[in-house]
Amino acid sequence: MALRAGEHSQEAANGLKEKVLTLDSMNPCVRRVEYAVRGPIVQRALELEQELRQVLLDVAVSPPAPSDPSFVQFQAERRAVLAELAAKAKLTEQVFNEAPGIRCNPVQGAMYSFPRVQLPPRAVQRAQELGLAPDMFFCLRLLEETGICVVPGSGFGQREGTYHFRMTILPPMEKLRPLLEKLSQFHAKFTREYS
Repeated sequence: MALRAGEHSQEAANGLKEKVLTLDSMNPCVRRVEYAVRGPIVQRALELEQELRQVLLDVAVSPPAPSDPSFVQFQAERRAVLAELAAKAKLTEQVFNEAPGIRCNPVQGAMYSFPRVQLPPRAVQRAQELGLAPDMFFCLRLLEETGICVVPGSGFGQREGTYHFRMTILPPMEKLRPLLEKLSQFHAKFTREYS
């Protein structure tokens, strides 16, 4: 909590809400009393907030031990999160490998897939005319036409003559499948346009 004139509540970097008491419309005499009375309270609140942040950090980096009451629940939640990530990785690989011109290796130990895309020679030529890497050209067109944002593989040092993009597999499952299908459909359209 902070006592600052003229400011509004805003999200703190760590996700906790910062509380702000605005005093800019108060009578100056009342404002002085508010600062005198609430100042020590606000200071203690700041100290407690720091302690809470320290506790939250400790919880985040120190999982429960097998003897802790929350251990069973923690393990169940952990398994569920990892199972969901594995299902998303498998879905990403499956959908991309079913699409002509897209190949995706198994996603292992990461939250990104890195599919290889075949780009027609005319698309490569058009990209060069625009002064872009071919996969950057593909990614920009994908963004402009579908709103899907992926990162071109050329920024990661891919083999000459190959084209890739990197995308996260973190969207919820109910959004990931339509996104993957939309991306695959865009690739097919893009390929037809430049063939």
